[in-house]
Amino acid sequence: MLKEKGINTTKSVIDVYYDDLSTGELCQIIEANFKIVNKASEQNIKGVKTNELKTWASSLQAVEEDKKHYKDVSELKEYIKGLPEEVDKTKVSEIISITYDKIKQFKK
Repeated sequence: MLKEKGINTTKSVIDVYYDDLSTGELCQIIEANFKIVNKASEQNIKGVKTNELKTWASSLQAVEEDKKHYKDVSELKEYIKGLPEEVDKTKVSEIISITYDKIKQFKK
């Protein structure tokens, strides 16, 4: 899908070390975002309901402000909260972009 749009891709392995709760939650949110992206990208899927994702994200344990990834977790939680009730293929590239911005900090 990305190659069709002229976007080059590569496959990378990124190691993430659990520093504190914020790292764990950030990784869980990133994984959840990719599940939505993958589902919405399927050929016969018109859209993916986001209610379950929103409920799950809002139920995550609060991260203290002094934790390493507090800002990233807070930003992603707010982003998820603002998603429409249903995400379709037109929203996929935005979700990928926002999620990748959080992942790239782990690249060495």
